[in-house]
Amino acid sequence: MIIFAICKIVYYYKIKNYQKLIDNIENMGPFFVKCAQFISCRYDLFDDDFLYYLQKLCAYDEVSQEKNIFYGDEVYKIIEKEFQINSYCELYRSIDLKPASVGSLAQVHKAVTHDNKEVAIKILRPNAKNNFISNLKKIKIIIYFLKITTPKRYKYQEIFDSMYISMEMELDLRLEAANTSELREKMHNKIKFLIIPTVDWLKTTENILTTEWISCKKIDSLTGGLSSHNLLYIFFYQVLIDGFFHADLHSGNLMHDNNGKIVMVDFGIVGRLSEITRLTIINILDAFIKKDYTIIANIYLDTGYITQKQYNFFLISCRAIGESLMNRNLQDLSIANLLTQLLKLTKTLKIPVQVEFLLFQKNLLFIESHCRKIGHSINPWNIISNIIYKKHCNHRLHKVYYHYLIYSKKIKIIEFGVIEFMKLKSSKAHNKSFIDLLILIVLSMLLLFNYIK
Repeated sequence: MIIFAICKIVYYYKIKNYQKLIDNIENMGPFFVKCAQFISCRYDLFDDDFLYYLQKLCAYDEVSQEKNIFYGDEVYKIIEKEFQINSYCELYRSIDLKPASVGSLAQVHKAVTHDNKEVAIKILRPNAKNNFISNLKKIKIIIYFLKITTPKRYKYQEIFDSMYISMEMELDLRLEAANTSELREKMHNKIKFLIIPTVDWLKTTENILTTEWISCKKIDSLTGGLSSHNLLYIFFYQVLIDGFFHADLHSGNLMHDNNGKIVMVDFGIVGRLSEITRLTIINILDAFIKKDYTIIANIYLDTGYITQKQYNFFLISCRAIGESLMNRNLQDLSIANLLTQLLKLTKTLKIPVQVEFLLFQKNLLFIESHCRKIGHSINPWNIISNIIYKKHCNHRLHKVYYHYLIYSKKIKIIEFGVIEFMKLKSSKAHNKSFIDLLILIVLSMLLLFNYIK
């Protein structure tokens, strides 16, 4: 069955019947839809038309899923079984049996506790984990097929591993609770126009998550330039300052309250950037702002993404991308478009896939799409400049630290040379070996200082 399904998908891809292809993916179920969503921004792998259809699947969770909803006594039974109580009334005064929202893996109900607090109860579907394990075996077959039929630079195994971790986290609501709590702590007193619900840990388990109830509407109903600015500011702050961000920002997870504040919910999928990746993004965006394309090419060379032979072509390509995007009208400015062009360039040069940027790029596309629906032209480069330079980070210090991370191996060479030098000195070895080591230390230091200069 799975081989037949794969063959159909490959066939429709080959004949470019993308509508039939995504129809088949939808019929395969939520797990495969999420897999398709995960690769829906891979411009370094697929052509634009195919990705356009895949991105339609990003609205899948917003569509009513009547066949997946469980009602009435089943809601009570799940709660009672999970908390090992005789009646749900021991925890809640009342529960609205009509779901407030329905997703592919869980549904949310509004409830009231005995101290009159309104809460949101997220309940995982009873069969969600079994379906996940069953479908995981099928995906492994697909990954194996892709590994033996495509170039190694695509790193499908790494992409699968990252996707697997994200999906596994969605199936343990304690982990989502931890993500919610951590991001709320990081944002506390930093961004006043952002609301993240508090977690009720006493009423949270592996299959049930309880948070405060926030009365809000979907983000698309907001209007005004300030709302677009706030949305972009929140996202770039989380990425560039904390390196920890909400990574599933479709319209079902972004809301606003009556005062126009942004409300984020559903933290099953989050993105974590390593320090070197975060600083790489900062330096690349900074270089595009300054139109210093040599720095961008140097970053890609230093991190090993391009070779010395590819350097000149990459440099002129960055200039072509930057000049064409930075000189556009305000309403056409797009950071996501910039990242897309860079990914297409990696395809041309056969550069290894940068898995860390996947969630960042995907959610930036979501954010910019929301901003276009809200309306008003916002310059995203001004927001990035404000975050990098004015308020939240000493950019010069970050740049020095970035160089330290990139050249840590060269620093270790110097450390090794110094250690060996001291050993040699204490052992009174031959002068020739002593001079060789001294030359090694001097050359290593010149290499480092030459770059810093």
